[in-house]
Amino acid sequence: MLNSDKHVIKIVERNVNIDYSFVFKHVFDKFIDKFSRDVMYRIILEILPVNFLMFKYNISKSYKCVYCNEVETLRHLFFECTFNSQLLVLIKNWIFALSNGIICLDFKNIVFQDIEISNQKIKSVIVLIISLYCKTVWLNRNVNKFEKKHVNSNIVYLNFLSQLKLRILADFERLPMIKFIEYWCNNDLFCNVKNEILNVTFY
Repeated sequence: MLNSDKHVIKIVERNVNIDYSFVFKHVFDKFIDKFSRDVMYRIILEILPVNFLMFKYNISKSYKCVYCNEVETLRHLFFECTFNSQLLVLIKNWIFALSNGIICLDFKNIVFQDIEISNQKIKSVIVLIISLYCKTVWLNRNVNKFEKKHVNSNIVYLNFLSQLKLRILADFERLPMIKFIEYWCNNDLFCNVKNEILNVTFY
């Protein structure tokens, strides 16, 4: 059935106006790490187990967000919850700058339905930042819910920044210098390289 050309997955049937070939092209961008890709894949298929979904299937007793009293949907958790607003503002500003004012981040961008950037390397960085943001929010949400550890918005913010810094440091070691500069040294937004010495500017 899966190999059949006639088989259509449910999410595509529900949203006939969305070009999922475009969406999944970004999900499987090689610049995204495997863990972030897994989270994004579940978000886009609308199967990430947020409380609203778990309540709907009688798995959870509550549909409320772990941080507030609103309904914990995908849109709420990753785009509307005030708990994540500080980090989301930072990401919005970065993506606006990277896209030269083309992308003013909304939920469609977060689920990869609308990322129109001609520069493929800049697009990969944007996709990575969105994926890393979603993974960070999801992991910290689960720490709060299942491990009952206190997580505040500052912890989520700093956790995201430290993960991004580690990724940039790893890319600096693994990529040829020209490629690294093309990906990361855009107007010194994240870092710059002088005399082959890396200076991270955002942390």
